[in-house]
Amino acid sequence: MGAGRGFCLESWWRSVVVGATPWARLWRPVLWILSLPWAAVVRTSHLLYRWRLLHSREAQLPIVSVGNISVGGTGKTTVCMYIAARLLEMDVKPAIVLRGHRRKSTGALLVSDGEKPLVDAALAGDEAWLLAQQLPRCPVAVATSREQAISMIAERTAAQVVLLDDGFQYYRLARQVDLVLLDAFSHGGSDRLMPAGQLREPYSHLVRATDIWITHADLACPERRAALERLVSHYGRSLVLVEHAIDRIVTLQGETVDPQCLIERRTVAVAGLGNPESFFAMLERDLGHAPIAIAFPDHHHYEQQDWVRVEEAVAGDPSVVVVTTPKDAVKLPAPPPGLDVFVVHPRIQVCSGQAYVDEMLQRIQSAIVDRNRPSG
Repeated sequence: MGAGRGFCLESWWRSVVVGATPWARLWRPVLWILSLPWAAVVRTSHLLYRWRLLHSREAQLPIVSVGNISVGGTGKTTVCMYIAARLLEMDVKPAIVLRGHRRKSTGALLVSDGEKPLVDAALAGDEAWLLAQQLPRCPVAVATSREQAISMIAERTAAQVVLLDDGFQYYRLARQVDLVLLDAFSHGGSDRLMPAGQLREPYSHLVRATDIWITHADLACPERRAALERLVSHYGRSLVLVEHAIDRIVTLQGETVDPQCLIERRTVAVAGLGNPESFFAMLERDLGHAPIAIAFPDHHHYEQQDWVRVEEAVAGDPSVVVVTTPKDAVKLPAPPPGLDVFVVHPRIQVCSGQAYVDEMLQRIQSAIVDRNRPSG
């Protein structure tokens, strides 16, 4: 597919970080040297705020950060959807603020006012558009300056609390809940700082987190999962394990189909995610067979020529179906005639620690009450 055929820096970097080839091992010392300036920056920022030499500012609304300490997909979007849906069930009015990666707009933008999407996917960015679609009662805004987006939410909607997507490194804003997601399915390089590995911050910075969830817990090897559980225990946080599974399957037109139609047919899976391997592994587990996997860079902008690689994988076999993620579906051009394309919507399920999740939601509700309590 277009961009997938030429040189891709992201793909090259991942092949070095997780690869076992001699040339990958040759490049790793170079990446380690390059990681030293990054390590100095992140550790300095962490200490400046921990020692209160720099101060986080209170926003107009209570903030719940949903973030991570690694690059790649840890399931933040799905977790944001889960938390927002739970809050709505509690008659709490949440909004979601995110940066809006690779959107074709600038400045602060209100993607949804809590009634309907106000812009298209190109202007909003794939993740923001998906959130606006899946949570029509939840306002969504994007901005590089999250403060601007939060001000827009506070002034133009009835939101009571803001979910700050990918907010762990956004020190400038104080938050009432700081949730960090650790991906149990991530592979090599999980213990090294960028660009030598996949960590944006060292594990020691988890001391800032109020809550830690382990995502993709069902897909992890026992050793990786046990190591993360020990990490959560080391920082005195309650253990929450989250599984990801297929929720429903729809056509590109939004019509729900029986999952059995995929179980009985060969599958080509297309994904442009931070960690597409977890999507492919979920499909293999839930459908009972491994799909032909086609991965693109995260937030990839699809073009019509990108279907060429999919058609090559299908090889003219009418029994083969193509599946993709909701985030990719909003950007896909119309498929070629005769190609069956389905969208797999995931859901999360808390498999351990539900009581701690409920307690976190109660803390969010209490933060709203405290914020609205008259002073003096």
